[in-house]
Amino acid sequence: MTSPYNLTTEQGLRDYLTATRTENVSVKLLTGGTANYVYRATRQDGSTSIFKHAAPYLHSNKDFAFDPARMDYEAHVLEALSLKKITLDRDPSRENPGVHAVELLSYDQERKLLEIEDGGSRNLKEAYTDMELDIPDIGRKMGIWLSLQHTFFHGFLLALPDLDRSADKNNDIAVNIYRYSYNGLHTALEQFGHDPQLAHRVNEEFGSLLATDDETVCHGDFWPGNVLVRQQASRSAELTIVDWEMSGHETAQ
Repeated sequence: MTSPYNLTTEQGLRDYLTATRTENVSVKLLTGGTANYVYRATRQDGSTSIFKHAAPYLHSNKDFAFDPARMDYEAHVLEALSLKKITLDRDPSRENPGVHAVELLSYDQERKLLEIEDGGSRNLKEAYTDMELDIPDIGRKMGIWLSLQHTFFHGFLLALPDLDRSADKNNDIAVNIYRYSYNGLHTALEQFGHDPQLAHRVNEEFGSLLATDDETVCHGDFWPGNVLVRQQASRSAELTIVDWEMSGHETAQ
């Protein structure tokens, strides 16, 4: 079914929200994203949220086809993490590291439109040189958080609820993206005068693990650009982890 709303434009998202929620909001397309169309929606009371739309191609290159089911995986993982957050909040014995996965607010699966909390406009890559931030403390907290995530996801079934529920079902979209660099390694080695057969052996031995590792579910694109930083007066920075669509079964080592 073709959507009557062009969610690749600000006006299209405004039309969608007006029709489905009777909300009068301002919508701004955010820059910096490669894969998806990402917007900040601001309501009349000043509250904000973020909308992400997955088209069947890259936002940055419409000639590059990209399965929009990637957004289904992000919604699936965030839904599971929202339940985990409730559990941890009720357990006073667990340290709250001041780091959390972005909160899922809603998901329109048919239109591949995800709504999440607004974690702010500054990421850790941009904020890293800010002298007001305690970077060692941020690193410690992120280490605690990663440990909690990997423990929680041990044995988690990543298969989408309406697809194959076999225990070894992975996020094939993410696996194909991960494998891209392995598959192209021989070209790079040959270009710089090295033996391309080495690349094939590396791909066979290590690249193949991407399809078989199943210790836990990892974020898949965990780098400072996907860590949002919100600094509040007299409080340590609050960190929000975003962009979960490349989550996949991996080893936590």
